Amino acid sequence: FVDCITNNGERKIEIFAADLNPENLIQGLFKKMRKVSPFTSKNYINDIISICKKDKIDIFWARNEIDTLLVNEFMGEFEEIGTKVMVAGSSKNLGITNNKGSFCKFFKKNSIPCAKFQVVNNFTSLKKSILDFNYPGEKVIVKPTLSIGGRGTFVVSPTTYSTDKKIQEPMYSLESLEKIFSKIKEKTFPELIVMEYLPGTTYSVDVLSRNGKSIYIVPKIRLSGTASNTMIGKIDLNQNIIKYVSNVVKRFDFNYIQNYELKLNKNGEPIIFDINPRGGASVAFCKAAGVNLPYFAIKMALKEKFPEKLQIKNNLKMIRGFKEYYE
Repeated sequence: FVDCITNNGERKIEIFAADLNPENLIQGLFKKMRKVSPFTSKNYINDIISICKKDKIDIFWARNEIDTLLVNEFMGEFEEIGTKVMVAGSSKNLGITNNKGSFCKFFKKNSIPCAKFQVVNNFTSLKKSILDFNYPGEKVIVKPTLSIGGRGTFVVSPTTYSTDKKIQEPMYSLESLEKIFSKIKEKTFPELIVMEYLPGTTYSVDVLSRNGKSIYIVPKIRLSGTASNTMIGKIDLNQNIIKYVSNVVKRFDFNYIQNYELKLNKNGEPIIFDINPRGGASVAFCKAAGVNLPYFAIKMALKEKFPEKLQIKNNLKMIRGFKEYYE
């Protein structure tokens, strides 16, 4: 992601990063590293604004779900100090897409193809819902309605080992799930969504859009990885997926970059199971395919022109490796 921004072929860009513990950040990647309060603190957004003012930041990119919801309330403060804010959409729409139960209900209400689902708030309802989805004859997905990057996702299956060696998914039997959740008191029980298991190909789709109109849609098959992370992927300009995702972007009137996680159902139809109001973990893949989405988004924020009809390299394959940094 940093490489997409800094190696843009046009201008020098300095990136400032912030963290609860700045020592967690790689010094060589950033101009400066700043410390912020926990996002649960009222001081968190004030810390961000203070950094932008002190360091004369041109653009603040709200890169995670917490930031996207918070910054809409403080747009005036950012404008006063001359910092442009990159956030995908309105508080209302982000409130829907950041909650898996909410966006599934929205899809159903607006006749957008969606997985079968139920939202539950206690173990009795959880167990009933799993059985309603034909367990143990069928696998079932259980996850928190509020989570980031696939955290807390369970695949409920009578076979507790993955039969797919390429996409690793955490498998749990109903009995093992019962040991985890049955001890939680109803007052503290997390809101969960129970969903039908989608058996088909997994896609991660990055989008650049302006006022709900998609400029670039880049579908990538997840050939290998986890339920939320691509280690080996391939560009697949599947027109059914492009049309489906374009409709969702339009419904939410989104700007800048978003990422949509989806799988094909039993009938080969694409079904979105997660919406991220930011680029996906493999957004750098888009640059290699011919469209530098992170840098184009920055130019959009600066109201600069950028190419909007570039050819995307179909069938390009990505194999993710790792690099060490030394300080």
